[in-house]
Amino acid sequence: GDDAVVAVSQAASRDIGIGGGGLFDNLPTHTGPSTIGTNATAVKSHYTVITTRAELDKLIRRLFEVEQFSFHVNDTNSNERSSCYDKLPPLGVAIGLGNGEASYIDLENFDGGRDEAIPPLKDVFTNIYLDKCAHDAKRNFGALLKLGIKPEPVKDDVMIAAYLLDPGRTNYPIDFLAQAYLDTDIARSVPEGFDEVTFRILETADLTSRLAPVLRGLIRSNKLEKIYADIEMPTIDVLTEIELVGMKVD
Repeated sequence: GDDAVVAVSQAASRDIGIGGGGLFDNLPTHTGPSTIGTNATAVKSHYTVITTRAELDKLIRRLFEVEQFSFHVNDTNSNERSSCYDKLPPLGVAIGLGNGEASYIDLENFDGGRDEAIPPLKDVFTNIYLDKCAHDAKRNFGALLKLGIKPEPVKDDVMIAAYLLDPGRTNYPIDFLAQAYLDTDIARSVPEGFDEVTFRILETADLTSRLAPVLRGLIRSNKLEKIYADIEMPTIDVLTEIELVGMKVD
């Protein structure tokens, strides 16, 4: 297939060791059908690292142009099995737009400090007119709540949707879901200028935003919408609250 294109803004390039920004053509193209059973169509990946308020404001304007956006935190500073209570504030957060575009807001290296980025992020993450999706929303909530951010409305969790469609599995990692529902593999290698963690978080946000409408369509066609929307999705908030305050057992 065609090579994927991964773009890094000039503003971000100073922080990840690339002089003047640039294009990278050494990744396999992410491909994915609009619905299961159709031929895959190439999707060019365009990934950006954001470290300035100007770049963040530009991204925020884009969020008002899409039907839904995804989010995925960099919580590698927390133990993988940490509860929401034990989570540390994230090192960054990636946002996917559903068309191959994804941006990573680098809170650790943000100009003016992370406090410069948190208010505008909170504004969009809590905007009830902007639909959101995630892969394992509860895990993401735990870290974002440490920034005072509770995303809503979260219309889709692709991990929960995949469970409803295929409850026999024990786990639903993003690489499996991408292969099963988008007919695409995650990139075999990380392009020069990206560290492994940042790139994989961008990739997860990208794939999540593209998986959400596909899985939502399958949920609908299998007449599982009521279970998904009225039972499964609301449990995310319940479980998050339990992990934050604890549960007394008699």
